[in-house]
Amino acid sequence: MSARFPVRIQYGTPGGVLSIVNALFGGHASQVARTGVAILGSPDAGPLGGRYWANLIASTLTLLIAFGAGLVIVLLDLLPASYVFALAGLAIFSSLQGAFEQAFSTKLRFGALTAFVVAATPFAVFGITSAFWAVLIGVGASLIAERPELTDYWNEHRVAQ
Repeated sequence: MSARFPVRIQYGTPGGVLSIVNALFGGHASQVARTGVAILGSPDAGPLGGRYWANLIASTLTLLIAFGAGLVIVLLDLLPASYVFALAGLAIFSSLQGAFEQAFSTKLRFGALTAFVVAATPFAVFGITSAFWAVLIGVGASLIAERPELTDYWNEHRVAQ
């Protein structure tokens, strides 16, 4: 412990105890993912004093979001379910757009498109859903239609490792 920061941080104990109490009442685990520790715990994140304050600010913002979640739940409860689903879809639309831009801006477009179509189809073979088969069928489509580009890609990444 340093003289500047006399508080000793113990990880895990309060979250574990609160998780047990929550479990008794049917609740969920009571800890946040501790992303601040992972991101700001390294010496690469800057001097210790700055990392300390950054974690305090991040924790305060997390608490504000947690307190605001109750209000958001009440507001969402007032809306029709179809509207909430549409909002959720719009919330991930930019991620989907970014994924499309990255997938279809490369040389291996046909395999990416084939994998997307297979993954979007709701089916299961031997109890394995379409997400797994999308990878296999997408690679197979690239092997058939884009073999030179696929082998060049594999050779580049084999040399890089």
